[in-house]
Amino acid sequence: MEQHIMQQYNEDRRRQIFLLKLRRRRIRDAGNPYDVTVETFTGSYRLTQDLVRSLLHLIRPHIHLRTSPLAAPLEIRVRFLIWI
Repeated sequence: MEQHIMQQYNEDRRRQIFLLKLRRRRIRDAGNPYDVTVETFTGSYRLTQDLVRSLLHLIRPHIHLRTSPLAAPLEIRVRFLIWI
């Protein structure tokens, strides 16, 4: 019985993680992460949009800007870091 409960819990947890990853992927692929509802953004990144903008404003002067056209913009790099 206990093993069945743990198995069900693990399956539910895997499903929750999968859905969260799917939601994050949709936001990431949308291009502009701020073009989603506040609830979706906060649910995916656990930070508000305003807090992320403030974070970008604070760290931008300390980040070496890359000149490569293939380099990810700072907004995407920060978004990736808070996504982990």
